[in-house]
Formats: sequence, structure tokens, C-alpha cells
Amino acid sequence: PRANETSQLLDATDVDASAGRTNAQSIVRVIETGEKDMDRQHSQTETTQEEREDALLGQQLTDAALAELTPAKFSQFLARKKAALTLVLQKPEAATALIQSIKSGDATDGLTNALALMVAQEQGLTAVTQAALKSDLFLYSKTGGWRVVHVLAMAGSPLLGDKAFENHYVEASDSGHLPLHVLARFGPVVTAEGQVDMRLLRKLLIGAGQPNINTPVKVLLPMRPIVGATETMTLELTVLQLAVAYGQVEMTRALLSTAEITAESHQNVPGVGGLLHLAIVSTLSSHEMLQALAQAFPAELTRKAGPYQLTPFALAAERNHLEACQYLASHREVGINATNKDGDAPLHLAARYGHGDIIKALIALNAEITK
Repeated sequence: PRANETSQLLDATDVDASAGRTNAQSIVRVIETGEKDMDRQHSQTETTQEEREDALLGQQLTDAALAELTPAKFSQFLARKKAALTLVLQKPEAATALIQSIKSGDATDGLTNALALMVAQEQGLTAVTQAALKSDLFLYSKTGGWRVVHVLAMAGSPLLGDKAFENHYVEASDSGHLPLHVLARFGPVVTAEGQVDMRLLRKLLIGAGQPNINTPVKVLLPMRPIVGATETMTLELTVLQLAVAYGQVEMTRALLSTAEITAESHQNVPGVGGLLHLAIVSTLSSHEMLQALAQAFPAELTRKAGPYQLTPFALAAERNHLEACQYLASHREVGINATNKDGDAPLHLAARYGHGDIIKALIALNAEITK
């Protein structure tokens, strides 16, 4: 970063001791300047893309904005924001200004507050952390309907386990997401050893309560199309279904290992089918997720579900998902000629939609070609 300009902006971040208020705008300018300088090494195309994504999330955390970003992209966004804020808080007067802002109730942006709390905790700024965790105004602040606790969940921050947030586990965003739903979408909190923090996960499950665990929330999910470009579909998904749809394999396994999650309450996905069907149609899911679900629910391999009563194998053929077809065909119980409610076999579906690679694979598997 340009040290002189950053220093000047930091110096401009003064505190009016009599009023107990801080120039919050100058802190924002410092963060923005730091981000621009860190991004100078990128090409113009890359920078434009990052700026577009940052604008979507930094201005308003809406479902539409989140739908455009994968968890990996969101992690990059958080890393850039945290790096810039770390530069700010390295100067003692900036940390003092932030504390004053927290105490005076001026820190009202949920995203910025969550970032500041994470940076303060990581940098050992105990005074900032303590001031933040004692301020209800700070903790309940929002950005686009998402509170501090939801942003911490997006980031997979262990701060979620702090006692100050225990009453926040039932806090829903404007779109109905509890912190537990957010974790399911963006991935679990992990320990220093790289394992899912099961203690914290169970704490969130208990804190959310059984009815909330089974209650679906509405999301806009990118779907594998039958033909053409990727499409999106509005679905209502439970905690476990969110983890499957967003490709969070470790979160899925962790949820299935808890007593609070009963698979029977999550196996039907309206408009799609079962969990295996959901993993096939979601562009965010993975081969590893298919393996995990096939092992956990072997009966799902032959289950006909969804509007047209398709097996997972037939759905993979219809959606031109070659890798899924190859994996599912490795299970002998999968019927490669199983028909849907209209009498169409997977080969009929592949032929109808012009999926040449699927047709070749099915013929190689000795699919019935004269029926």
C-alpha cells in the first residue's frame, strides 16, 4: 500500500473526546484505499470482477448477491477486507477510534463490525474485542438484513462460540437464515487441527432448536441445466439440504453424525427429489458429495423421485452430468434402463436433449437401444 497516503488517512481518523464520536467515514476510506493498492498487481479484468463482487456484498448482503458467489469467492472477499482493516488497526489511534465508535453506538454496519471483530481477535486487540462483545448495538448491527453473527458464520469464525452470541443462534436474517443455515452454505467452523468443530456445531444445533433445524429457508440455487447455460431455481432447503446443495461435504458428514439431524426429515426436496438428486442438479456440489451420500443412503441410488419420477442415474443423464453417470453406474444396483413416469429410459432422455457423451457412455454400458 502507499504508506504516506494511508498514514495521512489514519491521522485524519480523530476522536472528538467531548462528544465521544469518531469519524467513521475516514476509517472506511482507509480500508478502501488499502484494498485498491493491494489490487494494483491484478489485471484490469480481475480487478473489475473483484470490485463488482465486493460491491454486491459490501453494499448489501442480499440472497441475489450471495447466489452469484461461491464460498471460495466469498473467502477471497473476506480476505481482502480483513487485510485492509488489519492495516488500519495496526495504528494505536485507529484502534482507539474504533473503541470509541463502538461505545458511542456509531458502529452500525454489520459487515464492517464483524470484520473488525475478527481482525481484533486475530491481532490480539483485547480492548477492541471486549468493547465489541459487550455492546448490543454493535452485535445486533446489520448489513442488508444480515447481522454480525451471520457474517461470522459465513466466515467460519470460532467467535461464534463466544458466550456473547449464545442468544443470537435463533436470530434470523431478513431471508430467514439462522447462523446454522449460513454455516451449512459456507462451510463449518474448523479447529486448529483442520477438523470440523463438533462442539460448536452441536452448540448451534441445540441453540437453534429442533423446529428451526427442520424448517427450510428460501435460496436461489445455480442448477445444472438440461440444455444451454446454467440456470437458477428458487428452492426451500433445510440445514442438511443446504449443505448438500452447496457442496459442503464435511458439513454434511458432520450434520449426519449428530443426534439432532434425522435424515428422514431432510430427504425430500420439493421440485427436485431426494438428497442425491439435489447433489446432481446443483452446480456447486461435487463428486465427493455423491460418494458421501451414496454411502450414507444406499437406497437413494435406485429411488425414483421428483416431478417425473427419475432415478438419480436418469437425472444425471438428463442433465448431461457425465461424471455422475459414470460414478452411479459403478453401483450394480443402479438400473441403467429404469424408466420415468412417462416410460423414458436414461438413453431416451440423453437422445432427446442431444447429450452425445452420455449416449456413448450408455451404449458402452449396454443400455437397451431398441426399446
